[in-house]
This record gives sequence, C-alpha cells and structure tokens, in this order.
Amino acid sequence: MDDLEFRRTIYADPHNDSDTVKRAALDDQAKQQFQKELQQLDQQLQQASKVKVPDGMAHRILLNHAMGKHQKRKERTLQWSLAASVLVVALLVGQLVLNSPSPALPDLSEHALAHVYMEGEHALGADEDVTLQQVNAKLASMGANLSQPVGHIYYANFCEFQNVRSLHLVMQGPEGKVTVFIIPHAKDKPAQVSPRLSDDKLIARGVRLQKADLVVVSEKDQGLGQFEQSLQKRLQFAI
Repeated sequence: MDDLEFRRTIYADPHNDSDTVKRAALDDQAKQQFQKELQQLDQQLQQASKVKVPDGMAHRILLNHAMGKHQKRKERTLQWSLAASVLVVALLVGQLVLNSPSPALPDLSEHALAHVYMEGEHALGADEDVTLQQVNAKLASMGANLSQPVGHIYYANFCEFQNVRSLHLVMQGPEGKVTVFIIPHAKDKPAQVSPRLSDDKLIARGVRLQKADLVVVSEKDQGLGQFEQSLQKRLQFAI
C-alpha cells in the first residue's frame, strides 16, 4: 500500500485495522505516526461533540440577572465555556475537511501493482501447467470463459481485490511471464481502472469490460498492449 492509498484509507477510517493497513504501518514509522495523529483527532472530535447546552438555560440566565452581578459573572463564565467548546469543534472539523483530499475511487491498476509485489513471487515462481478447462471452471463462477487457448498458463487461483473475489493468473507473455487479474464489477464497490500505470519496475495495463475489469502486469511493456487486446477478445461473458 503506497503512501497516497494509506492516507486515503486512514482519512476515511482512522481506526481501520485491516491486515493491509497494519502491514503498511508496521513497515513505515511515518504511517504509524500519521494514523496515531488521526486517531487522536477523531477522539477529540467525539469528546467535543458530546458538549450539551443545559436544559432551561434561558430561564437560569434571567434568574441570575435578577440575583445580582456576582451570579451574572458566573453565568457569563459558563457561556464562554460553552462557546469555546463549540469553537473547538468547528476548528477541528474545519481542519479535517481542509486537509482531507477529495474522495477518489479506488484504482484497480494501482491495486494490481501492489498485489503483484505482495503475492507475486509465489505466483510468478509457480508452474502448475494449468489447462484452459481448469481456468474456465474458475471463470464460470463469474459468468465468463476464455473462448480460445492463450498459451502456457503457469498459475490460476482466486484472490481478493477490494474485497471482490477475483481471478489471479500467470501466463506466458510476449516478453516473459505476465500476471493477469480479472475483477468482476461490484455495484456496492465502485472503482476505476487506469489504462496504463507504472513504477520503476512494473507496468500495469487495465481495461473495463462488460462485466469485469481486466488488468495485466509485466516488467516489460513491449507487446503488453497487444497481449491485453488478444486476451480481451478471448474473454467472453454470459448474457
């Protein structure tokens, strides 16, 4: 999980204790401190929001006015305390809103890169000599199938993409092994997919299809676009 995705996740829920967040925070002291500060701010907001104006305040103010200057001074102190509490709440909420980035949909291409780094070695090192029939048996649960052979398939297994059950494949590509993710659309979990995303090692190419998103990841970009298009033509969905 990169720094941007971590911050978005913690802004949305400072107390998020998912395994992904825990691993990211464990590996980065700055992320740990950031989450700790957001949790403290969240606690302050909750405490400040509990301040309640006492019932019958107006009647007590009138009564205190009649009882003399001393009592009015005490009442004025209480009013300032309440006003200060409301101001603290307003300032804290304003700070949180101003510092929070605009909500953005999860990028599945970015998630694919992270997934390869986290679990890629096991998958890329496997050679289970998976058949097309075995892949189609897994795709059937998504209402999909590969209509034609796609070359040697080293690995095929289900994985989680933003809590959506997806298919993780490793295939022979034009310049070596290619990791392929097929992620079904989820109505309650909107997402986007970048056509091309890369870092200093991996390239991800993604496309939104009829009922799923297709993302291919490789260390080399040469021929990767053609490989994606070829795979896209073979991937069919039930009507």
